[in-house]
Amino acid sequence: MPACESQSHQLVEAHRHSLDHVDNSWLLPLGVSDDASLAAILSSRRGRRSLTLSLIEHYRLPSVPSEGLAPSHHWVLRGTTFLRALALRLGLLASADFVRTSVTREALAALHRTLGAAACGQAVEACIAPDAIQVHGLTRATFDAALQTGNIEPFLVRVGRRLLELALFDADDFARQRLRYAFEADSEKLAHFKLSVDNAQLSDTIATLAGEL
Repeated sequence: MPACESQSHQLVEAHRHSLDHVDNSWLLPLGVSDDASLAAILSSRRGRRSLTLSLIEHYRLPSVPSEGLAPSHHWVLRGTTFLRALALRLGLLASADFVRTSVTREALAALHRTLGAAACGQAVEACIAPDAIQVHGLTRATFDAALQTGNIEPFLVRVGRRLLELALFDADDFARQRLRYAFEADSEKLAHFKLSVDNAQLSDTIATLAGEL
């Protein structure tokens, strides 16, 4: 292996980042405009390594060994599919009281169609438990608006994603970047979510949900 190629390989390995953990929207500035282009690049080991290196350099991703993560933050090392599912479940749980009080037939049908009747039922049961997570800053108006416009799932994912960010408040840059790049490059849409929650309760809730997924 040529020296320059060996160095790039070592750099990619040292950063512990993988394209499998990055939403495709972050690749647009790197010239990857569609799924076909990405598939062509990923079809070769050299192409994958080159794109990963470009990602690291473009976004200046930090290199931090995963062993340095607190045990309560290990969930962030899992892939994008898991993290998005975790965000959805957490957002649903945080909004469960709104789900519980959505009594019209149309609202219930939309919730069940999008999220599943079982998931909605579980969230409602969880929210009335004595130790249910209490999230402050959510409003009925924003929940209803998302429901009425057919955007309830993206709304819940953003709520959950914001809570996951709060859970990593004391984590290092590596952990926060792993979470950030697993979702779409739309951080401005999170700006209006000024949420607050008990940190210990949030950590316990995330651990429970992560164990169920």
